[in-house]
Amino acid sequence: MIDFIKVMVQNADISKLKNSRHLNFFGEVNLDTGEVKNFGKDGMYRGTRELATYQGLKFAIYSSGRVFISGSLHKYWNKGEHNFNDFNFSALNDVLNDIEQKFGITPKQMKINALEIGVNIRPPSKTVKILKHCFLHSTKEFKWIAVRDEGRYIQAKHWQYVVKIYDKARHYRSKGYRIDHEILRFEIKYLKLEKLKKYGIQTVQDLLDFGVINCVPLLLDEWKKVLLYDFTIKSNCVSLQKYCNPNYWRDLTTRRSAFNKHRAKLLDLTSRFSEKIHLKIRNEIKQKGYDLVAGGVQIDPLYILSKRVPQKYDHCCAVTSLNISMQKSESRLLSHTGLYFYMKHHPKIFEDLKRKYLSTYWEGAELKKQIEEMAHNIRNRKNNLRLKQRKLYPPNQYNLFSLGWGA
Repeated sequence: MIDFIKVMVQNADISKLKNSRHLNFFGEVNLDTGEVKNFGKDGMYRGTRELATYQGLKFAIYSSGRVFISGSLHKYWNKGEHNFNDFNFSALNDVLNDIEQKFGITPKQMKINALEIGVNIRPPSKTVKILKHCFLHSTKEFKWIAVRDEGRYIQAKHWQYVVKIYDKARHYRSKGYRIDHEILRFEIKYLKLEKLKKYGIQTVQDLLDFGVINCVPLLLDEWKKVLLYDFTIKSNCVSLQKYCNPNYWRDLTTRRSAFNKHRAKLLDLTSRFSEKIHLKIRNEIKQKGYDLVAGGVQIDPLYILSKRVPQKYDHCCAVTSLNISMQKSESRLLSHTGLYFYMKHHPKIFEDLKRKYLSTYWEGAELKKQIEEMAHNIRNRKNNLRLKQRKLYPPNQYNLFSLGWGA
């Protein structure tokens, strides 16, 4: 789910990077003058820098002492080759552990400058046809972009972020890969971090603490803003002659009330007379996102980073006694990740958890809210047990199991 990333490495051990057997640094030389300098796109001098690449990641050391890493963590996991397969939470941890072992850089040191989150899904129709009928994101027009490394895709650019939609299978078939099914990629690229900072995310470690599973609602919120003309609509409504034209919607964005009126009408027609392509894609994004975090997707064994045997956990929730090995190793209580896992793979257990830890007040709420309340009540149950224990056995009172007994 986490793909491209650009980070500034805080407190980097530059000597370790330069002496790493995995990195071969070189300087940038001006062919006319022989000077080793770096200029930005704006023509401003950026100081000298040394570059190295490893498995699709670029390492840059500047003369100022700053160190940056940029590239696709997903491609890194695939030895720098591609990112069209699934990249789940376990694989992300493998990549971060590998970077720490080889280069001495921890997630806490990685201050995020740019970040992409996204999923690869199997769409309900031909990807290229879907792309041609995605007209707007909110009121921003989707435009076709062609990049050598990424192929052709559509994007809607906002001030703080960009929304991209790809025909991922077509792109990699053109590179010689054999892919026998459609792959649509939907992703958000954060150019500025204001949208993430409100969740307390500034470093990669903050992102892990926030919970990668909580990126799924972020993707769903942005997909909801996509105006997709459903080409499966079967209706005699004369308005469809206008609605299927992207120029009509582009011109309409300058008149907000009219835009909202006609978009609502299109949504109504779509819900009554189409195969609901937009809704099906939403459900695929949601399912794939939760599968990637909860471990429901099998990993291609050809691309495992190391032969290390996964650690086996005797890892149970202190309140529910349920297995929580799908969560972070330091977890002590069943949290959002575990609850989504049980919802997906053990619905009967999940229903039992709802009966025990979800009040009737929230029974009609959205799933995300129900999960939040259940996790909150499990934490409260643990705190209540701790308070009860402290009342029964005050810290300053010796008991049979106190270390101070008989001292």
